[in-house]
Amino acid sequence: LVRDLECQISSLKPLLDFKSKTAEDFSQTVAEKVEESEKMRQLLQEEKEKISNDNQDIQKVTNEAKLELDKVMPEYRLAVRAVERLEKKDVNEIKSFLHPPPLV
Repeated sequence: LVRDLECQISSLKPLLDFKSKTAEDFSQTVAEKVEESEKMRQLLQEEKEKISNDNQDIQKVTNEAKLELDKVMPEYRLAVRAVERLEKKDVNEIKSFLHPPPLV
C-alpha cells in the first residue's frame, strides 16, 4: 500500500512541479501587471490634477475677461447707438474737411 502511494506520488510529482511553475509564473505576471497598473494610475492621477489646475486657470482668466468686458460694454453700446444714428450727410460733411478736428 505504501509502495503504491509512493508510486502515485512519484507519478504525480512532474504534474505538481508543472502546476507549481505555472502558478509561480502566473503570480509573477499578476505582480507585474499590478505594478504596471499602479504606475498608470499614478500617471492618470497626475494628469487629472494638471487638468484640474488648467481648468482653474482657465476659469480665472474667463472671469477676469468677463469683468473687463462688463466694464466696457456700456461705452460700446453707446458708440454703436451713435454710429446707428449717423446719416449720410454727416459722413459727407466729415469727408469734406481738408484738416478735420482732432476728435474726428
